[in-house]
Amino acid sequence: MKIILLILHFLLASMVTIVSACILQTQMVLLELTKLDIQISLSERLYMTWQDLVGLIPAYGTIITIGLALGFGICKLIWRYTPLKSSILYVVAGGAVMAVILIAMQPVLGVTLVAGARSTLGILLQIAAGMLGGFCFLRLRNQQHSAK
Repeated sequence: MKIILLILHFLLASMVTIVSACILQTQMVLLELTKLDIQISLSERLYMTWQDLVGLIPAYGTIITIGLALGFGICKLIWRYTPLKSSILYVVAGGAVMAVILIAMQPVLGVTLVAGARSTLGILLQIAAGMLGGFCFLRLRNQQHSAK
């Protein structure tokens, strides 16, 4: 039962990260369009956000999920084998994972595929999405441990 809860918590945290990263990247792209005096209605904004979610989740979602699995796994090792016992490790790991993903895309692919992460604000928002996922994982795990 413990492993099932761990997997469920991980998948929920991954989905929080993926969905928030996709929504934030869409809003950054739309922000840039509005700077060009392009009018975007609320219904268009919602539709474009939905389309980006559908389009980005398969590839970007997979990359994020793998990254978070590695990042959270490293946190567990740090927790187990070092004197560093801060719960905030998972929040930091989530942000670091997103930063590494964005940094790695550029030299490997020659382009930043996440259009909403082509500015400093966009990068910071993607990192914040990772931190939100790490916070979600931390809270879910703490909730489980305190229920014992």
